[in-house]
Amino acid sequence: MRIHHCLVLLMGLGFVLASDAEDDLQRLRRQTREFEWAPVNPEKTLVGQADRWARELRPDGSWSDVNYADQSRGFWKTEDHLKRVWSMATLYAEERTLGRRNSALEKAALAATHFWINHDFRNPNWWHNEIAVPKYLVTAILLMQDEMPVPDKENGLKIAARWVSMSDEPELRS
Repeated sequence: MRIHHCLVLLMGLGFVLASDAEDDLQRLRRQTREFEWAPVNPEKTLVGQADRWARELRPDGSWSDVNYADQSRGFWKTEDHLKRVWSMATLYAEERTLGRRNSALEKAALAATHFWINHDFRNPNWWHNEIAVPKYLVTAILLMQDEMPVPDKENGLKIAARWVSMSDEPELRS
């Protein structure tokens, strides 16, 4: 199901980036927000901690408590960075939808996304590279597309699209 979700997001984002139709972009954002936000109880989940993570972000876009050298094949500690990016982007998009602009959260989410994209962290376990990273990264790019610098969008989508090129499915290798 997650692979299907990533495929839908990648295809949808590619369509949106190639299209000038604002209605399509708004619809895709709304559907992504609903999918990501609906099951969330903000006080007990990643999204509920987004403001704290924004405050704790270092100037370079990293966190002091994330192990960026971890190569564990199971629970990859480096992935915590992207989970936090996802949570900040989700909360930012929700607040923006309600007419509020949280500039501190916006700045932190963009800086943390930029940090990930510039370092292009990878794990020896294909699952993290092909499923987890695209899910979190594409969602963040989609939810903050208007605010995100074009080079970060383009390079982030290259990272997220890696799952297609690494696939054993011949029809996906074009």
